[in-house]
Amino acid sequence: MVTQDNRSKIDIHPLFLIMWLNREAASIQDGSKLVFGYPVFISNDRTTYSYPLQLGMKFHSAFQDGTILMTKNFGGKTKYGPRVVANITKNASISDT
Repeated sequence: MVTQDNRSKIDIHPLFLIMWLNREAASIQDGSKLVFGYPVFISNDRTTYSYPLQLGMKFHSAFQDGTILMTKNFGGKTKYGPRVVANITKNASISDT
């Protein structure tokens, strides 16, 4: 027998299938709260981190002079703050960036 509580879990199942196909991460907490997110990869010295998005990967590296190198392998916004140096390589593999 399908109750209202079970039905709501069945209704969101296609949503998780679509998210899995798009390589997105989601979780159900407390039986009713949906939490979405992406993994973040951080270097041992904590000066560089990267994270995958739907469009590709984005890397951020901080330098001692305060500048930040931001590398991504997809298009989009090209203007950032004065201390951010953007390296944008559209449709590149991770090894190309």
